[in-house]
Amino acid sequence: MAASSTIPANALKQALDALGAGDLVGAGRLCRSVLEQAPTSFDALHLLGLVEAQGGNHAAAERLIGRALEINPRSAAAQLNRGNALMALKRRDEALKAYSRTLTLQPDYAKAYANRGAVLLELGRPDEAAADYRRAVALAPNEPASHAGLGNALKDQGKLAEAIAAYRAAIRLRPDFVEAINNLGNALKEQGSLDQAVAAHETALRLQPNAAHLHENLAATLYDLGRTSDCAAAYRRGLRLKAAAVGAAPGAIEICDALLDLIALPAIYDDTEAVAAARDRFGRSLARLGQLGATPPAQGYELIVECLFRLNHFLLGYQQQNDRALLEDYCAVATALLRPQIGPYLRPVARRAGGGKIRLGVASELLMNHNGANWAYSWISSLPRQDYEFFLYSLNGKTDWLTEKFAALGAYRWLPFRPATYLEALAAIRADGLDVLFLPDIGMTASSRILALTRLAPVQCTSWGHPITSGSAMVDCYLSSDAMEPANGQDHYTETLVRLPDPGLFFTPAPVIGVAAARRDFSLPEDKVVFGSVQALFKYLPSYDDVYARIAAAVPESIFVFVAHPSAEITEQFARRMAGAFARRGVDFEKWARVMPRMAHQRFVHLFDAIDVNLDTIGWNGNNTTMFALTRHCPVVTMPAEFMRGRHGCGILRKIGMDELIARSSDDYVALAVRLGKDKDYRAAMSARVKAAEPRLLDGTANAAALDAFFKARVTALD
Repeated sequence: MAASSTIPANALKQALDALGAGDLVGAGRLCRSVLEQAPTSFDALHLLGLVEAQGGNHAAAERLIGRALEINPRSAAAQLNRGNALMALKRRDEALKAYSRTLTLQPDYAKAYANRGAVLLELGRPDEAAADYRRAVALAPNEPASHAGLGNALKDQGKLAEAIAAYRAAIRLRPDFVEAINNLGNALKEQGSLDQAVAAHETALRLQPNAAHLHENLAATLYDLGRTSDCAAAYRRGLRLKAAAVGAAPGAIEICDALLDLIALPAIYDDTEAVAAARDRFGRSLARLGQLGATPPAQGYELIVECLFRLNHFLLGYQQQNDRALLEDYCAVATALLRPQIGPYLRPVARRAGGGKIRLGVASELLMNHNGANWAYSWISSLPRQDYEFFLYSLNGKTDWLTEKFAALGAYRWLPFRPATYLEALAAIRADGLDVLFLPDIGMTASSRILALTRLAPVQCTSWGHPITSGSAMVDCYLSSDAMEPANGQDHYTETLVRLPDPGLFFTPAPVIGVAAARRDFSLPEDKVVFGSVQALFKYLPSYDDVYARIAAAVPESIFVFVAHPSAEITEQFARRMAGAFARRGVDFEKWARVMPRMAHQRFVHLFDAIDVNLDTIGWNGNNTTMFALTRHCPVVTMPAEFMRGRHGCGILRKIGMDELIARSSDDYVALAVRLGKDKDYRAAMSARVKAAEPRLLDGTANAAALDAFFKARVTALD
């Protein structure tokens, strides 16, 4: 008896040693031998569960550790390990309970706080996750993973500076901590520190050159820098690594390559010929994709889906041509590629039985303080609450003050929208029985383009978040403005164009902190007339450069203010192009212009206090920017162009009765700007009129009524 009673203990020690040495087969055999003699051995069941977990059999691990806990429910370590198995099985709610039980048994268990933080983060609860990670860091300050987890939680809270500090703390403790370095790069990207982000991603890749996701994250940052060709090349490196790992069919790789060709659109152009060449390349790549993608191969299909989630040809619209045909073709190809997965979401949706209040959903990856979401909130919140139920879907889980305002309207959900989860998100949205789904910003993100390919509600609408047609047959209506659309506006949309009254734009300016800014706050001279043109640099086509040069030549006592692109290289390219245009008019661009660094929102709005005249970009106007200028009583000169995206300014100015600031031609634009620059009294009079018109500028009453009537008419027609 004595000898046999020691066998389990000796075997368990040997099993533990084998597990530590990575011998899973030997460790499992020893545990099972113990269980043959002692079927209720807590240690053997628990250890065998760990063996199964390390072997990737998490379902077996959860069952075995669960049996162990039936024998000894007060083991904090077993509760933790069961939570780990549940987490691996994506049974997050159960994992959360397991980690909470662990902490009830052992309140100072740092690992349990860290693991619970990870679950909370996946459940879209970053505030609670950050609290748990802070406890983990306090209990075990030298554990780099807890610092990195805290960084993840802080990043999802939008606290980027604190997240970056947490990642750096993790890296100091473990300089080769690749995931912390990678996530540091992601946080720096969100912060706008793009060159630093690239450096972090390149450091991570030096440590793990064969990690596909690191190439992909570098690619995403390069895209934001406007280095679109480098971006496509980085995605391709990651694609090749994944293709080799899964044995992808050559056809799948060809389709992915064609998809990635669509990314490589320049952020700005040196001349009009470069615009035409880039558009031609895009069209040819799209045609090739159409030929390749009719029947996507099964072997490597997941790579095609991932490429579609990486693809966003956002820059296409800035060529300022009619994109309807190209986007219609793209949506047809993308639908064909995704049909094996989204087939059930291509069928018509009938209105739910029973009617009642209109169920209106809003879905976006950018359901936060973003230009597209700001006006969308004003639209939706203006609708009579007694007639609507609101469903708000955040596709990235990030929250800020505007997300909270959206969430207060009704049922709010975080629906992760990535290749592995997007079908669950589609099912959840459709299950809510919406009458109307509003997608405010199709084209701003890849996720918005994919969502637009599906049918989740009887009525689906989009609008100005990215002011171009979606191209999708599944989007029924484009909500726009009678004041901004040209007579032939319907020709530019695959959707039915809905012309709301006035500019159709609500604008509730965020509070501006502090007193009006002075010239010295921006290092601008007091003795010059300051012309501002402070749009994203990709809005400036070379065909309009001469307009600015002519104004400068006619108002020699002036200075021009532009705002830099995140990429120093693109900013330099823009400055070189402008310098050439100015030189042709005998003006030195370096003396006449200031290209200011990008700035925080409050400082940007205050910039209009230091600007005398705001020059709207021709072809693609400012919208929010024009409203910011006018709320600071800064006159705006604009000129309507061919498409709605080049007619925002005229719609806004007409609403407030400032038609005389709307030019009829480029010559007229120059003349208006020169008069405002030279005639101080005229400029002051225009500023006073803008100030007096501010109540009309911010009044959305007519638009609110029209929007409500439109939704009600569309839903009534379903009955």
